[in-house]
Amino acid sequence: MREVLIASRHRFERIIKAKPPSQQTDLICIHDVKSKQLQETLIHAQEALVIQILLDVLHQYKKTACLPAYRELQGVICSFVHQMFITNPVLAKLVHFQGYPSDQIKPLIYSVPSMHICLDFIPQMLATNELETQIFAFELLTDLSSFYPIRTALLVVKLALQVYATLLRVLSNDDRLRFFSRTYKFLTHMSSIFPPLTQNSVYVLQQAIRTCSLAPSNLPQLKWTSDSLGRPRRIDI
Repeated sequence: MREVLIASRHRFERIIKAKPPSQQTDLICIHDVKSKQLQETLIHAQEALVIQILLDVLHQYKKTACLPAYRELQGVICSFVHQMFITNPVLAKLVHFQGYPSDQIKPLIYSVPSMHICLDFIPQMLATNELETQIFAFELLTDLSSFYPIRTALLVVKLALQVYATLLRVLSNDDRLRFFSRTYKFLTHMSSIFPPLTQNSVYVLQQAIRTCSLAPSNLPQLKWTSDSLGRPRRIDI
C-alpha cells in the first residue's frame, strides 16, 4: 500500500506540472505555489481516505473473523497507520476530524505509538460546531488520557471539562441526551486518571444530572485515588 501511495504522489506531480502558464515570471511563481498547494491537498485527502478505508475494513472484519486472524490484521494495519502518521502528522488530524468507528479508538491507541499527537488538536475538535466531531473528541480524549496520563493530557482535559459544561447548557434536549449517553465515561474516568480534577468532574456530572433530568441511581459512581488513604474511594452524587 505504501508503494502504491508513493506512485500516486509522483503521478499527481506529473499531472499538475503538465500544463504550465504563460511565460511571465510572476504568473509562473503564482502557478507554482498554487500547484504545490493543490498537490498537497490531493495527496493528503487520498492518504486520509486510505486510512479511513483500512479502519473500516478492520471494523467490519472484527465482526466475522476469528480473534487470531483479527489480531494479525490489526497489527498490520496499525503498523501502517503509525508510519503514515509519523511521516505526515497532518494525516492524523484529517483522519480524526473525519472520524471512524468509536470501537477502534482504543485498539489504535494501544497499537499506534504516534496516537499521542492527537492531544495537540483535540482542542480544535472541541471548538467545532459539529456535535459528532465533539462527541468523538471526548471519546478519544477519554482513552488517550487513560493511556497517556501526562501533563499535556491534563491541560486538555481541563479545557474539555469547560466545553462539556457549556454544551450541557446550549444543546437541545435530544442532542444533550445523545451527547451525554456517549460521553459520560469522560466524567466518570477523569477522577481516577487525574485525581485533582475530581471536584470539577463531580460538578459537571451534577450539571448533567439536572439538565438531562436523570436519576443519580442510573449513573455509574465516580472513583478516584485518595492521596491521604492511598486506596480507591467512591463519591456518591
